[in-house]
Amino acid sequence: MVITSFKKPNTFELKMFFKAHPVQPFNNVIFNPLLAYYRVKDNNNYKREWLTYEHSSKLFYCTFCLAFSKNSNRFTIGCQSNPRHLYQRLCEHEKSVDHSQCIDSYLLYSKQKDLYNMFTKEKQAEKCKKRAVLDRIIETIKMIGKRGLSYRGAKNAEAAYTLNDATIDHGNFLEVLILISKFDPLLKDHINNAVLKSSKFHNNNKVTGKKSSGRPGSLVTLLSKTTADYIIEAIGQLMRKCISDNINEVQFFSIQIDSTQDINVHDQLSVIIRYVNTNVNERLLGFVRCISGKGEYLCKLVCELLKKSGLDLNKCVGSSTDGAANMRGEYNGFTAWLKKEVPEQIHVWCHAHILNLIMTDVTKICLECVSFFGLLSSIAVFVRESYLRMNKWETTSKYKFISIIGETRWWAKDRCVSKIFGSFHNPKDALFVDIVQTLDEIYNTPNFTSDVRFKAKVYVDSLLKYETIILSQIFLQIFSSTTPLSLYLQTKGLDIFQAYKMVKQTTNILNEQSRNFENILEASNTFTEWANITFNDRHLGLNIPREFTEHRISRKKIMAGEISKDDPTINQVNKYRINVFNVIYDQIINSITQRFSEHEIFSSISILDPSNFVSTLNLSHIDIAKRLIKLTGILNKLYR
Repeated sequence: MVITSFKKPNTFELKMFFKAHPVQPFNNVIFNPLLAYYRVKDNNNYKREWLTYEHSSKLFYCTFCLAFSKNSNRFTIGCQSNPRHLYQRLCEHEKSVDHSQCIDSYLLYSKQKDLYNMFTKEKQAEKCKKRAVLDRIIETIKMIGKRGLSYRGAKNAEAAYTLNDATIDHGNFLEVLILISKFDPLLKDHINNAVLKSSKFHNNNKVTGKKSSGRPGSLVTLLSKTTADYIIEAIGQLMRKCISDNINEVQFFSIQIDSTQDINVHDQLSVIIRYVNTNVNERLLGFVRCISGKGEYLCKLVCELLKKSGLDLNKCVGSSTDGAANMRGEYNGFTAWLKKEVPEQIHVWCHAHILNLIMTDVTKICLECVSFFGLLSSIAVFVRESYLRMNKWETTSKYKFISIIGETRWWAKDRCVSKIFGSFHNPKDALFVDIVQTLDEIYNTPNFTSDVRFKAKVYVDSLLKYETIILSQIFLQIFSSTTPLSLYLQTKGLDIFQAYKMVKQTTNILNEQSRNFENILEASNTFTEWANITFNDRHLGLNIPREFTEHRISRKKIMAGEISKDDPTINQVNKYRINVFNVIYDQIINSITQRFSEHEIFSSISILDPSNFVSTLNLSHIDIAKRLIKLTGILNKLYR
């Protein structure tokens, strides 16, 4: 771009303007160029750099006045080139005040000392400082997010004028920045300026009595929650874009969804994408607040999130949920609505959730199970609710006391039983004796109230029953098989063949254990012997009997004309085997067989596993053909 116009340039055109001017032709002019373009002083010729000539209009202009003068004069509107008065006008203009000021402006401009350049340089320096501060803030936010820490502090502890008060908890975000500022002069200067300006604004409001919230509009500290929220949202968008780009590179993916309540009692739906490139990958796509638990609404939320993330819904080949009614309902469940959008997708009920439901049902299958876990949970609450009782425990044992058993997580029951009774057939690390001793000391201590002492006695008597020991060994044996399976089902990047085999192996192990009550009795006797020996060594005077509690046998009265008669089981061992042991094992085996067998796709895929080739030979040709046909149909849908 070349400026040739003989008009006043704007600020952004000055550089090009001075490249084009002055224009001082020597040919085809009606004046003497040497007299016009040069002035004589002390017998020396000095070129008039300010003088420029427009040949087409035959007018003279002052380059400096055109660029910088605010007033109009003869040389800004064009001076005639008539030689009669030209040289006089040139001398007069050189001596004018306006021209002198324009020369000064040009000199400042040429040295970049003018207001515009000085202002621009200051702004650029300020920008660099702000960007450097922002870099530190972004890195701080990334670190806090990586560590999973909270950002915010107390409600009134985030204002900039409070940052110099070390007694206030400003939250992790501001506290980390304050810590860094102690070793970073740039950040320290920024925070000090923010505190100074914010304090001035805050004190003025106090004096005038104004009530205002937030920062003043002209004060940008980059330390507010708003800035942190913007940065977090920007990071989230970049992460989602990166995840979406990786997913779009593969042919298909599956989704996993689950909802949970946050601290504000808002239901949040988590959407996880599972896809395979060189490895099996699981990525959290986002949390979406949902105001309804209906399957249609959840399907709509997921579809909108996938669309917003730039993912093709038609590439979704499967969905996995926790198996709740609103998820897997046949007509109005989430999967039913998703099938309307993507008919080819296959729903898989999360195996970890299936096992969790199975074990939760098993621990509630009979009255003895409910009483057993209720006893353990009650003891945990009883000791933990008083520091005096906890002091008794701490003087008895060096280990932590048992935790309260959760209702929805069966592994909490596994952890509690294992902590109290040790492992199956090995009570070496059990806290059973320590707990009984603590409860017995509470019962025998007169400082406790009668109600507390009574409860402690009831708990001791319940723990010392032979039925309690047997039930603990039953569940220890079950947990020894189901816990490794549960942990593997929650492993990142698990092998589907291995998971399928582990389910089958666990079912086979439970089948083998289901009618071996003698092994339970042997483990119970081992535990009882160890506990009684430990009681004697500690001189507690307590003992666990190796026999069942005798109960009165209830007989039905035979009415006149009745031929059959009631023949109840008199042997207590057989009665416990039938009513408790068999019931527990029948429930867990039936539940595992029924719930896991619903996924026929895994049995179809399993025939491709080389380790199953031998067992596949035992199948009929028709069964093998059916499985291959089913698997082929699924693969055709995936690669359609």
